[in-house]
Parts: sequence; C-alpha cells; structure tokens
Amino acid sequence: MQSHDRPAHQQRRSGAKTGRNAALLLMAGLLADGIPARAAGCGLELVLAMDVSRSVVSAEFDLQMNGLAAAFRDPEVAEAIAWSTGGVMATVTQWSGEQSQSQPVPWTHLTDAADAAAFDLG
Repeated sequence: MQSHDRPAHQQRRSGAKTGRNAALLLMAGLLADGIPARAAGCGLELVLAMDVSRSVVSAEFDLQMNGLAAAFRDPEVAEAIAWSTGGVMATVTQWSGEQSQSQPVPWTHLTDAADAAAFDLG
C-alpha cells in the first residue's frame, strides 16, 4: 500500500515515527564519538535518553531521575552488571528539541555493584 493510499491519521503517525527514528539515530551517532576506546571490551553500551522538553514537568523529571538512580542500586541490576563480560558503559543524554541536546553524564564504565551504586546521574 502506498503512503498516499493510507488514511491521514496513519500517514501522520508514520511520519512522526520516521522523524523520531531519525532523531534517535542522530543522537546515537553524536554520542558514538564520545565512547571511550575501552568500550570495545564491554558487554553493553547503555544510553539513557531522556526527554527534558517543556512538556516534562519537574515532578516527571524528578520521577525519571529517581527511578534511574533506584534502578542502578537494585541488587538484580547490580548483579547483571557484574556478570556482564567487560561490564557496562553507560551515559545519560537529554534533549528538549532538535537544537537542544546534551550529555550531562559522560560515558562511565560500570563493572560491579559499587560502580552501579556510585553511578552519578547528574
């Protein structure tokens, strides 16, 4: 089925999805430049991407940050990091628009529960 044959609401959804995917690929490409050489030996590279646009109120932002912090302190997450060959490289990126992206937490090598608990989310 050609895109012009689809109902208007499906065309909009498809366009939004394409734009979102393009933005994610762009962010991944921008962040890839900052990955330390030692990441080649890690088991997982984790990008925690957060929307911090005006549509996210401060209570939602706090919920995101507190949830991420709690997740890294969870014993099961810490155990998974410790069991991952070479550990985990993690970073946080935030965006609020096409021209506004930042990486407030640099790539950090996590290898055990202590690293996970100390992971500073900014």
